[in-house]
Amino acid sequence: MSGLLGRILAQAERAPEASALRVAGSETPLLTYAELVAQVERLSATLGEAGLEQGELAALLLPSGPELLIAFLAVLSRGALALPLEEELTRSELSARLEVAEPALAIGRADLLAREALLGLPSLRAAVLLGEEEPDDLGLPTHRPGEARATLSEPADEAEVSCHFTYKGLGYPLGAVHRYRDYALAIDALDEAFPFGAGDRALAALPLQPIYGLITSGLGPLTVGGELVFLGDASPRRLPALLAEEQIRLAALVPPLVRVLTGAARRAGDALAQLHPGLILTSGGSYLPPEAAQALSEATQRPVLQGYGSTEALTVTSNTPAHAVPGSLGRPLGPVEVEVRDASGAPTAPGVAGEVFVRGPQVMSGYLRRPRETARFLRDGWLRTGDLGWLDAEGALHFAGRREAFTKVNARMVDLLEVEQALSAHPAVTRACATTRSGRKGERELRVAVTLTGNASVRLGELISLAKERLAPHKVPKRIKVYRAVYQGFQAEF
Repeated sequence: MSGLLGRILAQAERAPEASALRVAGSETPLLTYAELVAQVERLSATLGEAGLEQGELAALLLPSGPELLIAFLAVLSRGALALPLEEELTRSELSARLEVAEPALAIGRADLLAREALLGLPSLRAAVLLGEEEPDDLGLPTHRPGEARATLSEPADEAEVSCHFTYKGLGYPLGAVHRYRDYALAIDALDEAFPFGAGDRALAALPLQPIYGLITSGLGPLTVGGELVFLGDASPRRLPALLAEEQIRLAALVPPLVRVLTGAARRAGDALAQLHPGLILTSGGSYLPPEAAQALSEATQRPVLQGYGSTEALTVTSNTPAHAVPGSLGRPLGPVEVEVRDASGAPTAPGVAGEVFVRGPQVMSGYLRRPRETARFLRDGWLRTGDLGWLDAEGALHFAGRREAFTKVNARMVDLLEVEQALSAHPAVTRACATTRSGRKGERELRVAVTLTGNASVRLGELISLAKERLAPHKVPKRIKVYRAVYQGFQAEF
């Protein structure tokens, strides 16, 4: 089986001058396939000079975009593990990941490499700088890509090549480790489900640090010779016009982007008549209510195909152009198996809800340096997702909520216990309890109730500032209620 890197190299050999990455509205590619491979070769050579060894981790502190894709592929070519990290992580969130990952090397822009959580990390031996900006003294050897190129080699199928952090309601992040083969298997499943090929254009509108965006809006289309079209400075509200002007064939979305596109499409008028006749609109990352999918479908006259996956299991199920069950998450793709089990662990009958379990060759090898958590959620090849759902008579999966204390806000993972711990760190707070509710536009909103110690007092601004200091923006509560005594019925107050 040709792997991820081998497929992209094959496309560069087949059509070296074909556009691989381009910004919407520009006639000139950001990179052709030949240029993309050349940049990966240069960075791979630099990683070798910096001493990155097989099996070591390299932290990627880069904005979502072409540099992140290049860095990911270059790390893979060295037989090392890529660790993409979101820009908006707070110091405490970044530290929680780095202390577990123990990266040997960091790749990034100067401002991101200068993060306090990174400086002085004992495991870190060197940094590779991308971009023109010069950093302050990082206190370790630094390298920049030069003209030297490395011959790119594919890792072994079973080699571990990436780590993406996620949450399971434990109050701390877990790093899901994937093998090289897992990416090819996930992309094969998508290729089989969705017609997309060489020369077709894919909208690259999702963040590439999370594994869903990395595969669907980045690596996947490149393996078949597609062109990634980035939004650049364009407003998401111009999406209908951009989809038409660029003749986008595949647009992988998340629920917040679905809502933006729906509103914009209703105002787009004649532009919608120019959409690609084979345009595929998919939604993933978090649950999309059926009414939201229907609204976009009506506005664009295109079906919205929702799927289901996870950081640990990659692509699991999806509705497809050939087979869609409205209101569902679709049927399993490729070699994936899905079971819904009751509290005793027995499979449920069709239509009966329980916890969703997933098995397949692309499921992670485990959580990085967390054997106890790996054993808890991965047993005999079956992954406990923590999600609740049910299977219908056709085998399509339907979402029914979550069993564990984690959720999604703006299609980003939120560990409710982590949020509670952050606010409970205030000396006036004796207890915090986080939950989510539907906002006015149907999006999930994070809300927290706190109880105070004795006669203590606290301003809401203090709690919000504390949350912003410790939590990424999407985890900061939209609403906080303060109680003087422990009150068990706070959910009813929201």
